[in-house]
Amino acid sequence: MSRHSSLLGAPQNRTAPARFTCRAVSVAMLVAVVGCATVAEAQTGPSVPPPRGHVEEMAEHLSRLQLSEPVTSRGLAVYSLQLIDGPELAGPWQTLDEAEGRGEIDIREKGAGHVPHVIVENLSRRCNIFILAGELVSGGKQDRAFKEDVALRPGQQATVPVYCVEKGRWRHDGKFSAGGGLAPQSIREALAKSAPQSEIWDRVRSANASLGSRNATDSLAKALASPELIRRRKELRDDLLGGHPAGTTGYIFVYRGAAVGAELFGDQELARRLLPKLIDAYAVDCVLIRSPHPRAIEDRHWRPHEHQAAVEFYRTLRTIGSRYTSTPGTGRGVASDGAGKVGRGVCVGDAVAHYGLAVVRRPIIRPTPRYRE
Repeated sequence: MSRHSSLLGAPQNRTAPARFTCRAVSVAMLVAVVGCATVAEAQTGPSVPPPRGHVEEMAEHLSRLQLSEPVTSRGLAVYSLQLIDGPELAGPWQTLDEAEGRGEIDIREKGAGHVPHVIVENLSRRCNIFILAGELVSGGKQDRAFKEDVALRPGQQATVPVYCVEKGRWRHDGKFSAGGGLAPQSIREALAKSAPQSEIWDRVRSANASLGSRNATDSLAKALASPELIRRRKELRDDLLGGHPAGTTGYIFVYRGAAVGAELFGDQELARRLLPKLIDAYAVDCVLIRSPHPRAIEDRHWRPHEHQAAVEFYRTLRTIGSRYTSTPGTGRGVASDGAGKVGRGVCVGDAVAHYGLAVVRRPIIRPTPRYRE
């Protein structure tokens, strides 16, 4: 594991653990790569364009982001983003797992069961609930993944779009429960671009097979619950969770010199509490599937010039643009498409609750199945 300091300010020297050695990136190099040496220059310099084509909340958020250097392990780098004096998400918030642990959320089938929708109710009297696109729930008539971000006010109930991630079961198996984790990034990207259900099943089947975790009902949650996968994901989390600057509200993920996604939040505590799930989601695709032998790239040195991938993705975040869409909960949905990327999120009040931008993979085209009504 290796840690770096700010990309947009003077770097601070840190001692890397024995697994990696890492050289600090000089300010001169940062000027050459990023086109600026300070946060102020980052917002106005010619090499990092100002946000354009975005809805108001996104434009304000992006104009106040600072990109910092990464925490890295086994080829996967997590760059942190800090929101400098920007609008923050108001009100107390809890995650899906936290709400379930407190008995403050109810997730149930719609009627007798309808594959692409479930009913979600916030039972709390004071806390909002945030559900991250791709979060898994097990039980019901089949396991599901939430198609999009959902923000629920205290007492709010909504019909929420989902995808099936357990093709081989359609029978009641108790009430829905969270704790199934977050779908791998390759599946979250397919959810964001509203892929047909058949493509989601294909991607689940492929991921389960690649992970060596096939099961009788093709359940993604069961595959991810394999003891060996849990152990390996924990090793990566232990490496990647620490070392992020105070005030971090977002992340850019880079694997072996290629950016694979970004996650922005309007609240640093929400960002911190969901980071373990995000690391798992990116690690499954980038490390556990692509590098089945973990020691193969364990001692690989992080090269300073590879910051370029994160900086380019940072530029894309600012220029891809966004538009308002509908959302099943509170707030306004946000969407972006273009440059081989797909972005989805939700804004609440004048702040971005969450926005994720993913690299689009080549789709698998199959006939869309008929849903059970």
